[in-house]
Amino acid sequence: MNYDFIGFLNDESVMVLRGSTKLEIMDELIDRAAELTRLNRDVIYRMTWKREQMMTTGVGNGLALPHIRVNDIPQPVVIVGVSEKPIADYQSQDAQPVRVVVFIVAPDENPEAYLQLLGSVSRRLRNPELLAKLTEGAPTEAAILQTLRESAESAFMNTKTEELADKAKIDFGCFEEGCDGAVSFRLADLNSRTFQAVCPKCHRPYEIDGALKEKLDRLLKLIGSIREAEDILGDCFVSVNVAGGSVRVPYALLLTRLNTLITLNYGGRSVDFHLRVEPSSPETFR
Repeated sequence: MNYDFIGFLNDESVMVLRGSTKLEIMDELIDRAAELTRLNRDVIYRMTWKREQMMTTGVGNGLALPHIRVNDIPQPVVIVGVSEKPIADYQSQDAQPVRVVVFIVAPDENPEAYLQLLGSVSRRLRNPELLAKLTEGAPTEAAILQTLRESAESAFMNTKTEELADKAKIDFGCFEEGCDGAVSFRLADLNSRTFQAVCPKCHRPYEIDGALKEKLDRLLKLIGSIREAEDILGDCFVSVNVAGGSVRVPYALLLTRLNTLITLNYGGRSVDFHLRVEPSSPETFR
């Protein structure tokens, strides 16, 4: 199982912290942790401050990550608090005030979940843009939760799109008169700042302009959405009329294993692009 801290959040585990000192905001977090875990507040208090005395949990860039492991809870409890005011006395590693605090209370018998949760917080919230969005203006619980969930969905889709772009290949016929070369590239290559398509025969270079790149990016997202539904599409068929009757073609074969021509405007002309995308799993076509 993959333990991502955002998956453990709900309306009750997101807070706007009203305190102005480390002690005040920690008291708010400990109160909420006692409510959600139904553990004795004094136990959580002592364990939290014992951990804090060993080493500060202010990891820098406005983020703090207090965390403890306890007995007698079935699954981790994660609380995200965004402070209305910068907490200057948190004693972070970079000596900067804290604005975002993620408090993790994890089962002692599941150290793997504990480590994965800590890693997911570090991975997601080390992003300065996300931290800035969480703290801008007057934060509300609903806005904090929505921002975190949207960031998780965006990260998931970006990963899926990058994986798909690496497998999606496209080519078109060279424009040079008398050249029968095919200019070929991966959609993943478009993300490189130095990308340039080149004919392998006459070596004519091609710049992919912004409008065409935007269309190819949208096409890639469409293919990604189709990929997500492969388990459903594998059971669907399309009836295609042919001479003497009709043929049932797997819908997934048509849309997931794309091997077709698409016509787009490029360089002031209509160009046929040959697009090929292999299925993500051989089990798609059974």
